[in-house]
Amino acid sequence: MSVDSINVYVRIIPNADITNDTTDYRVDSAYSFALDITDDLQTLSTNSAPPGDLNQGLLYVPDLLYGDPCINASRPYIPANVTRQANLPPTNDYALIALAPWISRNCTLGYLAAARRDPARAFIFYLTNRDSDDEDPPPISDPAWSLQDGGSWKSANKYPVYAISSHRGGMLMHQLSAYSGNMTNVPYGHELTEIYQDSRDYARLYTEIRISSGTFPGLWAFLLIVLGVLIVVIIGVSLLMRWIQHRRRQVLRQRIASGEVDLEALGIKRITVPQEHLNNFPLFIYIADPNRPESSASSHSMGEHRKGQPQQDNRKSSENVEALRSEKDEKSHGLPSVGQDHQDLGGIQLHDLQHRELSFAQYTCPICLDEFVSHKTALRELPCGHAFHPGCVDSFLTDSSSLCPMCKKSVLPRGYCPPKITNVMVRRERIIRRMRERVVVEDDGAHPFNPTHRRPSILRAGLGWPISPQPVRIARTASTIARPGQRSEEEPVGAGMSTVSVLISSVPEENSEARRAWARRRANAMLGISRTVEEEEQEAAARTPAWRKVLAAVFPGFH
Repeated sequence: MSVDSINVYVRIIPNADITNDTTDYRVDSAYSFALDITDDLQTLSTNSAPPGDLNQGLLYVPDLLYGDPCINASRPYIPANVTRQANLPPTNDYALIALAPWISRNCTLGYLAAARRDPARAFIFYLTNRDSDDEDPPPISDPAWSLQDGGSWKSANKYPVYAISSHRGGMLMHQLSAYSGNMTNVPYGHELTEIYQDSRDYARLYTEIRISSGTFPGLWAFLLIVLGVLIVVIIGVSLLMRWIQHRRRQVLRQRIASGEVDLEALGIKRITVPQEHLNNFPLFIYIADPNRPESSASSHSMGEHRKGQPQQDNRKSSENVEALRSEKDEKSHGLPSVGQDHQDLGGIQLHDLQHRELSFAQYTCPICLDEFVSHKTALRELPCGHAFHPGCVDSFLTDSSSLCPMCKKSVLPRGYCPPKITNVMVRRERIIRRMRERVVVEDDGAHPFNPTHRRPSILRAGLGWPISPQPVRIARTASTIARPGQRSEEEPVGAGMSTVSVLISSVPEENSEARRAWARRRANAMLGISRTVEEEEQEAAARTPAWRKVLAAVFPGFH
């Protein structure tokens, strides 16, 4: 704690021997001495500085011990009638502030010991050997303040020590000699007697030393202010970003409800079909088309509606599928086909279902490749018109995706919105929309199942590059049927569908959880789904450092 200012003024103190009044008064500077020192100050010691920012008391000169040689050494600097402790009011109600010249090491130690005996609340020194009286006191590191004891004098004296300039010190010493007698002998004594009425009261110099807590508290206060402003700004920005993100989620929800955005088609979120929607899809017993051409039954298993393919590709596809089916039947001789005898219908009996034909020619389940048996196979027809075994497609729709494994069209009603819209969905949709605005998509108006038709590009989330249609591949023969974890030889069957690898594994037991999981994997492979953006975000979140997660929680738009 360093000294900030020293204020010296005259104070009238009642004489306790003649009055019971203890009220003291500060004399107006027009009738007395007053001095404010703010610029030429040094703090030599802060030991036992009183708490707070003010140290005050009556100013005086300590008495050296009788016979001390410093008494003669001090005579040129200390007047004979200077205020001593004997000239102060005989009361303990006032603290003492000592003043003395810094003459030599021994004299300084003597004055410090005298003030320690009184005791004083603080000590003010001034140098006597300065070249110019107007010079500021040297800094504390100057050798002039050294007492050659390693600074132990600071700890030995339980009061703070300050230094002022030689000029100010000499001025205060002179004023101490002027205000040491009774009121009539001090400057403006007659005026003071008329004002305060009793000439026997004391008129003495009173000192107030104001202490600053130094540069550190000021710096801390500044840092606290800056920190407070930063906290307010952070909270404000965080609330603003949260409001903006909330608004964007609402806008995206409205666009999804209007059918403008399909999150799963864009690869932003994998949406599943709620059971109440799945129950609305037709469930019926298959009736074969009486006009079905025997030679083309197999080729129709991949969809009769794919017109426009070269006849050579159709014949090749038909031969491959027929070879695959015949080999599979030999391998699984005696096992009932899913969708014929033991079907997973969720408790619904076969005799309760309606019998009808499909809306277009389809003779096999695209997932398990088992052929439909007329008047026996129960089918689930999706809104797009494709039919599947319930045991193959139901668990896929409720657990994996809402897209048809064949045409990738959503089976959910237009405007269906998932219950939760996240900031990740909003960010990815904005990226895709902005990239789409820069992409010119050519559409020749051909049928969507024509392999030569240029379909509108679906932008891969986060990249903005179109996913090009690729041929579907299935196993060449039953002898190449792959076991779990083993990849089979593959041969292209046709074009116009997304890139998939239809790997035929050993078929698990029907109506089992393993069979449903196997069907889901097959449908995912047909759909061409590897990972959605949501899954990529989850994996990225697992690798994200904790500090980035905290920053993203405070600022929702940060990523």
